[in-house]
Amino acid sequence: MTIRALDMRVSEHNSGTGGNIEYVFVTPILIGDLGIQTSSVSPDLNSVRVWLSGSVTFYKALDSPDDTDVTVVIERNGNGTLGSGTRIYQSVVRPGPIDGTASTISITAADLPNIQALITGQIRYSLFIYSNLEVGQPGVWMVNAGFNGIAFSG
Repeated sequence: MTIRALDMRVSEHNSGTGGNIEYVFVTPILIGDLGIQTSSVSPDLNSVRVWLSGSVTFYKALDSPDDTDVTVVIERNGNGTLGSGTRIYQSVVRPGPIDGTASTISITAADLPNIQALITGQIRYSLFIYSNLEVGQPGVWMVNAGFNGIAFSG
């Protein structure tokens, strides 16, 4: 069976221009959103694979708590709100204090979507980030993020 690419998508999240930063607290932030097309897969429904990758760059304040966690989650076919789709990836990191340098989380995940997800013609993948810090605590701010997806069959 021949392997063929069905679709490739890129989603970038920029926290702003002119020195704007985006603080990361307990409320999840949607930072990547892909609509991967699967409408041309008809004969190969059982052989579709989706490869997802991305990165999130953030800073941790020196005065933030030592137990500060940052979580990234990828969901399939949600509505843009964490918990509304099928969770296919989650990673929790506890960065150490960083003085003047960025920390980057690299993400690599794969999905083997079921036939019900494929027959709609498009699969939505959403990338979220949040921390365990309440609003107002010193902590983590995000600089930018990138999220990529490729669907193959065969």
